[in-house]
Amino acid sequence: MKAFPSTLIKVVNVYHWPVEKRERNQAGRPGKLHAKVAIIDDTALISSANLTDDAFNRNLEVGVLINNAEFLISTNTYLDALIADGTLSRLSGPV
Repeated sequence: MKAFPSTLIKVVNVYHWPVEKRERNQAGRPGKLHAKVAIIDDTALISSANLTDDAFNRNLEVGVLINNAEFLISTNTYLDALIADGTLSRLSGPV
């Protein structure tokens, strides 16, 4: 959340996958999710990039900007299901 300006945090919903909700491998290490999804109005951005100086200036990252209504509906439905079953937890968002 440190990467987001406070004015943005007040108007967006941010969700994460809590460590305690992740399956663990034989060594006890939790699963990882590195892809990020941002949905803004009728556009989705899916990327591997973190919101860090390294990600923006030194890392090799990849992302895709999607402007397709069918994809957005499908993605929103999938994310809503992950929220509903408790896989994703809300970090912040409008009250």
